[in-house]
Amino acid sequence: MRKAFKILYVCPICNSDNVEYKSWVNPNTNSISTPDEADDSDCWCCDCETHNELITIQLPNNGTKVIGFQVVSDDGNIHPAMAGSFCLYSLSQANEMLMDNFKDVWKLRAIYTGEIEVPTKMYTGKDPRI
Repeated sequence: MRKAFKILYVCPICNSDNVEYKSWVNPNTNSISTPDEADDSDCWCCDCETHNELITIQLPNNGTKVIGFQVVSDDGNIHPAMAGSFCLYSLSQANEMLMDNFKDVWKLRAIYTGEIEVPTKMYTGKDPRI
């Protein structure tokens, strides 16, 4: 029986699944350390460009993926440059909003399929990370 959900490692800052962790390779055996053996405090988010310890989230197993980004505050307010809470932006558009204001007030947030009922893409193309 297939699971109705999947577990993803994500960035605790922006919720993105575009993350990496450092592994070690034994040059004599070519064995690579597994995530359980790796130092999980040395992880990298390719989207918000921060080092953090990864967290896991559970998502529906129906092709759920990052469909865009938003810029939000810790209390859930949206950035003033955003047209609405239903709008999705590309990573470059969201980073422009972050540059215009203090990063300690606003943060990047990856949005996954199904999180917003009727999302409006404010970017062209299929890849929100461009």
